[in-house]
Amino acid sequence: MLSGEWDGCVGSPKLLLHAVQCGFYLIKERLEAIDQKRSDEDDEWRLKLGKALSILDWCKLVSHKTPAGCCGSLNSSEVFRMRSSGKNQQTQVIKRKAALLWETKKPFFIEEVEFATPKAHEVCIKNMDTGICHSDDNVVSGKSTSPLPVILGHEAAGIVESIGEEVTSVQPGDKVTPLFTPQCGKCRSCKHPESNLCEKMNSILQPQGKLQDGTSRFTCRGKPIRHFMSTSTFSQYTVVDEISVAKIDAASPLEKVCLIGCGFSTGYGSAVKVAKVTQGSTCAVFGLGGVSLSVIIGCKAARATRFIAVDINKDKFAKAREVGASECVNPQDYDKPIEEVHQEMSNGGVDFSFEVVGRLDTMASALLCCDKPFGVSVIVGAPPVSQTLPVHPMLLLTGRTWIGTIFGSFKSKDSVPKLVTDFMAKNFPLDPIITNVLPFEKINEGFDLFPSGKRWDPHGTQVGLQLGSSILNLLVLGLGLGFRPPIHFLNFTPMMRLPVSEEPVCCYFEG
Repeated sequence: MLSGEWDGCVGSPKLLLHAVQCGFYLIKERLEAIDQKRSDEDDEWRLKLGKALSILDWCKLVSHKTPAGCCGSLNSSEVFRMRSSGKNQQTQVIKRKAALLWETKKPFFIEEVEFATPKAHEVCIKNMDTGICHSDDNVVSGKSTSPLPVILGHEAAGIVESIGEEVTSVQPGDKVTPLFTPQCGKCRSCKHPESNLCEKMNSILQPQGKLQDGTSRFTCRGKPIRHFMSTSTFSQYTVVDEISVAKIDAASPLEKVCLIGCGFSTGYGSAVKVAKVTQGSTCAVFGLGGVSLSVIIGCKAARATRFIAVDINKDKFAKAREVGASECVNPQDYDKPIEEVHQEMSNGGVDFSFEVVGRLDTMASALLCCDKPFGVSVIVGAPPVSQTLPVHPMLLLTGRTWIGTIFGSFKSKDSVPKLVTDFMAKNFPLDPIITNVLPFEKINEGFDLFPSGKRWDPHGTQVGLQLGSSILNLLVLGLGLGFRPPIHFLNFTPMMRLPVSEEPVCCYFEG
């Protein structure tokens, strides 16, 4: 029976079976010991043991055709799933640090949080790098609503720690990016070639602070803690739905590619995917934060020839020129509307304009600076809540196009891995939008950088925060024009990184 049933095995089948039996039980015993003592060293061993089980699975000795009494039908990931499924043991939790927001307009508190193991279709991620965004800051300031208490953060990169039942797209040990814009692949929006607003994206449109099954995986002081944008990356660990995570290149530097989880993709996609910038065109970018710089990088990749950067903070001009801006304009230097300045500079109007501030007045200026017959203006900065912008229809009747975007209109699970691959191939840079790194325990200082007006403009900084046992990178991404818009989702600036506790993990904050 043994000699002909296991294809691909080398040596004596009986000897291999005995080795597998011994190895499996030794690995299982070690994992059970890890569950009793969750040290950082054990976490590393856990990943190594998971890879060992993957090898057994590859040999087809674990997943099928193994005699009863050995390891049965357990496959390479099932030992990790036993935590959440209850197989052979009770469900356990991971205790790690997170930055909790208990009240609006109050500082974060670094607390020990219990992270429940992932349920079916869920993934537990060990965050390595994350960033601060204005959508995070707006919750802190009370300008946008989110159920409290909450773990904020939505731009990150990390490593899969464990998976729930029926998860197929990732395995423990994979490098991944959490996705604040999920992609189920089944709904009408996901199937539409031009849309990325998955119908399951309630975390943004109608925030409930819960995963898809309507519950939370976080507990602190005996109270349930809410999720944020289905990601909650201001923590050493997080649990997300499988539709909200993408596997990325195993060789990618997480402290850089974490930016692809939000800020960079939003700006870059606005140029190459939404506006579809053409070769030889003239582009204007309002605001010089991290997202704006990513817009310029995108326009340059599309072979536009002229890039006009607009901001009232002249300190940002050097960084803008570094990524490709050919001209930098400060509206305060002119006694006429900035759209008139653009029309004079471009002989009637620019081909493409991008508003990356989130103010109604700059949205109007960005539209007006476009060429009347064929100009395209893209709204990237999220507008203020409960405010409207009156626009005369003639501005569009002449032929202008006015369009908006979230996450650069990229389909997240499909596009993020490709963008990481493009970065690894040096098709675009990420270093220019990173300014600093801070330790995780300084997360409140990172948020204080928004209104400081010193080194980092409220809309011109990205701070990196390091989360893990040794580091968590915190990034604060600014917007531009020296204004503090009432609400933002997707506007950022150059980054800064911060160290946190004991493990190598990075958080980035975008503004």
